[in-house]
Amino acid sequence: WEVEESPRKKPIPLIDNLINQGELITLTGQFDTFKSTVALEIARSVASGEPFMGHFPMRSTGPVLIFQKEIHPAFFDERLANMHLSPEYGKCMWVSYEDVRFSKLFTDRLTQAIHMSGLRLVVFDPLTNFWPTGIEENNNVSVAHALEPLARLRSTGCAFLLVHHDTKPDTSTGIAGRARGGSVILNMSDVRV
Repeated sequence: WEVEESPRKKPIPLIDNLINQGELITLTGQFDTFKSTVALEIARSVASGEPFMGHFPMRSTGPVLIFQKEIHPAFFDERLANMHLSPEYGKCMWVSYEDVRFSKLFTDRLTQAIHMSGLRLVVFDPLTNFWPTGIEENNNVSVAHALEPLARLRSTGCAFLLVHHDTKPDTSTGIAGRARGGSVILNMSDVRV
């Protein structure tokens, strides 16, 4: 009865039928499978309002912050330039090459940035480079503790995209597993790509 009388509101979509505001998204794949390119295309669509991959309509747009540690800054800058974002949308997408790690200080700064700029999406590429120093990536408790501040920040309406690598292929079968590290990386996510 309670569900009928007081239904919960659905989250507001960012990309129709794919990603909503306030979601934790994990994008995984083997090396050289265009994870960073897909993440950048998602960011471009959120910042510009252009359909994602020319197909999926945008329902909500806004500023985007990308923390990029996977690709050399000069090459990533070139990718950004090749997107030919109009100046008005180019001012809504910021890239940081800063060497930051998940910590209370970082979470406080990120919270302030979300509230001041109205961020709709924050991208961390690759996730491994943002773990606190000394974290054991296979330890679910440690990983959950590191990701919990992002999970709490979902209430701001900002979505978080974590770009992560899959395990290396098994030498006997050649088959790779999903998302290197603790299973909580996928289990805490609202969306897995």
